[in-house]
Amino acid sequence: MKFFNGRRGYVRTRITRQEMKVDFRSLSRVTEPYAPAYTSGSFVIEPGRPQLNPA
Repeated sequence: MKFFNGRRGYVRTRITRQEMKVDFRSLSRVTEPYAPAYTSGSFVIEPGRPQLNPA
């Protein structure tokens, strides 16, 4: 999976039998401890459909 928006952050993934959901989380400031994170994009991958679908 690839997602680019020019920000630093991480990916949060939830996998079930029905789907794989990914949330791309960005940080407002990487130099500040405990800086708030926000969701930059959310996508779902469903069985038999190997593509990112907007959530």
